[in-house]
Amino acid sequence: MARLSKSFGDIFQKLTDAIVLRKEYETVIPESWNFKIKNAISNVQVSIERTLLLKNTTRFYQTHPNEFNSIATNNYLLDREKNPILPFSKQAIDKMSKATTVSEEIKLLYEKMYLIMTAVKIGVFYGFFDMIIDIQSSELLTNENVFSNYFKEISFSHKNSMASLFCNGWLYRINLKDKHIYFIANNKKIEFDKDESTISGIVYPWDDRKLFETH
Repeated sequence: MARLSKSFGDIFQKLTDAIVLRKEYETVIPESWNFKIKNAISNVQVSIERTLLLKNTTRFYQTHPNEFNSIATNNYLLDREKNPILPFSKQAIDKMSKATTVSEEIKLLYEKMYLIMTAVKIGVFYGFFDMIIDIQSSELLTNENVFSNYFKEISFSHKNSMASLFCNGWLYRINLKDKHIYFIANNKKIEFDKDESTISGIVYPWDDRKLFETH
């Protein structure tokens, strides 16, 4: 089981890299994966392309080659990637604030890139197992404007339900009448006596095409 889990995790890691970097993902996934799954992966790749991630990163590298390849930047990125930290979380912001020798543009670019990679990785994984937790707006108790607080770790509370109590997923889909947002959780607090749960994490933007817009 451990070997299979490691193998499965490696596939998702390579798949995420291939999707984000616009590489051929067919060489990564098993041949047995059917057309429906392959088509879904292709749709994810197209969705990432519309965020302008690669275009923006390439443009920044071309205009700031020395800054991008500096010792300070490389040390920051290595330190940032030592332990998986949710992008834009309190821990991530703390690391960003301490890196005074690295430009704010590079730190922000990295967090946005990592946010997309994290969303793809857990989105594909939890979506594959149908473990996305749906929360209706009527179930929200507190939300701290959850529909607008991007790039900041926030918390919201919701009424307990059978779906939320018995699902082990960490990806939430919070629904309004005309749209929904995804919430990447990194902490849960379930209170059975109050019949509510408090979830902390990051909101994935409703319109991710504006993630890398330049003005």
